[in-house]
Amino acid sequence: PTTFTSNVSDGGRYPDPTYPRLALQLRQQGKVLLYVVVDLNGMPASVQVKDSSGHALLDKHAADWI
Repeated sequence: PTTFTSNVSDGGRYPDPTYPRLALQLRQQGKVLLYVVVDLNGMPASVQVKDSSGHALLDKHAADWI
């Protein structure tokens, strides 16, 4: 496995995901750690939540965004 750390010099674009409206209304916040397997075409082959934010809504939104 390769650890990816984004930076400006690698030429990529890393937009922030939108925040789920319901999570905003419920004032949910947290950090989620995802484990992403990328296929040979650079597309996510699988996405797993490794460390939850504590809110299923945020975890699912982050995984879906990837």
